Amino acid sequence: MAATASVNSPVPAGNAAPSPVATGRTAARFEPGSGGAARSEPGSGGAARSDPLLGRDDEIGLIESLLRRAAEGRGGGVILQGEPGIGKTALLACAEERAIGFRVLRAVGAEPERDLAYATLHQLLLPVLGLAGGLPGPQAQALDVLFGRAHGTAPDPFLVALSTLSMLSLLGGDQPVLCLVDDAHWADEPTLKTLAFVARRLSNEPVALVLAARTDEGHDAGLPDLRRVPLMGLDRESARTLLVRHLSERRPAVGGWRLSGREEERLLAVTGGNPLALIELAGQPILPEGTYEPPAMTDELRRSFLAKVRARHAAALPLLQLIAAADGSGGLDGLERAAASLRVDTGPLHRAELDELLTYDGTRLAFRHPLIRSAIYHSAPADRRAAIHRALAAAFDGPADRHRRAWHLGQAAVGPDEHVAEQLERSAEQAAARGGPVAAMAALSRAAELTADDRRRGRRLWTAAHAALQGGFTAKAGELLERAEREPHLDEADLIPVAVMRAVVAEFAGSPEDALDLVRPWIPRVLRLDRRRFATTIAMYGDLGTRTHRPRSGPTSPTGCGSFR
Repeated sequence: MAATASVNSPVPAGNAAPSPVATGRTAARFEPGSGGAARSEPGSGGAARSDPLLGRDDEIGLIESLLRRAAEGRGGGVILQGEPGIGKTALLACAEERAIGFRVLRAVGAEPERDLAYATLHQLLLPVLGLAGGLPGPQAQALDVLFGRAHGTAPDPFLVALSTLSMLSLLGGDQPVLCLVDDAHWADEPTLKTLAFVARRLSNEPVALVLAARTDEGHDAGLPDLRRVPLMGLDRESARTLLVRHLSERRPAVGGWRLSGREEERLLAVTGGNPLALIELAGQPILPEGTYEPPAMTDELRRSFLAKVRARHAAALPLLQLIAAADGSGGLDGLERAAASLRVDTGPLHRAELDELLTYDGTRLAFRHPLIRSAIYHSAPADRRAAIHRALAAAFDGPADRHRRAWHLGQAAVGPDEHVAEQLERSAEQAAARGGPVAAMAALSRAAELTADDRRRGRRLWTAAHAALQGGFTAKAGELLERAEREPHLDEADLIPVAVMRAVVAEFAGSPEDALDLVRPWIPRVLRLDRRRFATTIAMYGDLGTRTHRPRSGPTSPTGCGSFR
C-alpha cells in the first residue's frame, strides 16, 4: 500500500497518480492582487487563507518568493531563527497555508531524539517512503536499510543525502514540494547535514525547504548554506494591534478591555515584543517600571528560555539569579557584597563569560533580554529568592539606597511584618514626593501584603491604587481596588475614595454610565461627611451626569442630592 502524505491538492500519494497537466507537475502560481498567496489551477483545491501575521510582512514576502521560485523549478531554503515564542511555528504554518498546489512534508525536532541519527529525517520522509522503489537501486536500498525496512550494512552518509535529494526530486515530478522542519535546534546532526546537502542542490529543483530553530542552540550551525532569517520582537504598532485583538476576544461581554498607554509601553518593555509573551502577560497585572520583580511567564515559556542558559551557564545560575533580583540596582559593589554573603562566585562576571546575556554601561548591570531575566529570576525557589533579597537588602545600606533596601526587605519577608511594611510605606511617601507614583504603588502594594490589620491593609491598598492611577496603570489600579473592597473593616471615609477610583477605572474602560452608577450611592455620605474634602468627588459626579445625559436626582437618587453644584 502506498504511504500517504499531506498534499495541498487532490493529487493522491503514490506513483499511480498521473499528473493533471502535460508537464507532469501541478501548476502552482501567484496571481497579482492575491497578496502573495499561492494559487493553484482550478480544481486543485487548497487550504483557505487566514488573516496575515502581524508585523511579519517582510518574512512572509520572503516565504512567498521562495514558494514562487520553487513552483517555477528554482527551489531553495531558509532557516527562521529566534527566541521561544517569537512566531517561528506561526510562520511555518503560514508557509504551508500559502503552498497551494504543493506536496507538504513535515517534521519536528524532539529533544529526546536529538542524539538518534536520522530521527528527524525519518519523520520528514515517512509519509513517502513507499515511493522509494522509484529511486535507483542503491539509493532505494540505502533508505530502506536506514529506516529498518530492509537488512543490510548502514549506508554511507553521502548516499543517504543523495537518496533524500533524489526522493524530493522524484516527488517534484508530480508537484512542487515544501519541506517544513520545526524545532530544528533539536534535530539530530546527521539529519541537518543531510538537509544542508539537499539545500545546496535545490537551485534546479521544485523543492522549498523551510526550517525554524532557536538562535544559537542545537546543531543548526551545520546549515551554512541556508539563508538565515532572524525574527525580532514585534514593532509597537503590530504589538498594540495584537494586544487589542487578544483583549477584545478575552472580554467580549464588556466590549473588550484596553490598556492605558503606560501599561502598553510597560508590557512591550518586559516582553521585548515577543508575541507569545505579550498574549500570556496581557491577562495578568504587569508590575510597572520602578519595581524590581519581573513578571512570571508560564512554565513552558520559562523552561524554553532557561534551556539555553542551563546548557551554557549552569554553574553561573546562582550568580545570574542574584543579578536578576538586583535588576541593576546598587552597582557592582553592592552586588559583590550580596554575593559574598551568599557564597556565590562572581568569577564568571569578571571573566566576561556572561556577556551574551548581560550588558554593563559602567553603572548598571542588566540582562540583554527582559524575558531571560524573568526566566532566571523565577527559576529560583521562593525560599532562595527570599535569601537573595535579604542579602541585597543588607548590601544596600547607604542613605541613597533606602528605597531599594525597603523593597528587598519586602520581597524577603515571609508572612505579616509591620516593621517592613512601615519602611515600605515611608519609601512610598518619598517616591510620591519625588514624582514617582509607580514606585510608590509598588511599595504600598507590597506593604499591604505584609500588613496584618484589616483596616490598615485596606487603606494601603487603595492608596496604592491611587498611585497606580496617577502613574497611568488603570488595570493594576482595578486589581488593587478589588482587593481593597474585600477588606471587611474599612472606614466610610476609605470606602468613598475606593468607589471614586473604581469609577475612574470604569470611565477609562469606556463606560461613563457605569462610573456614574459607582459614584451615585456615595454622594449623600460625601455631603454628610465633608463637602470640602470630597469636592473633587462632587465635581466628578456632576460631570458624569452631564456627559451621560442622566439627571443627578430621581427616584433612585438620595433625597437632596440633585440640587448641589
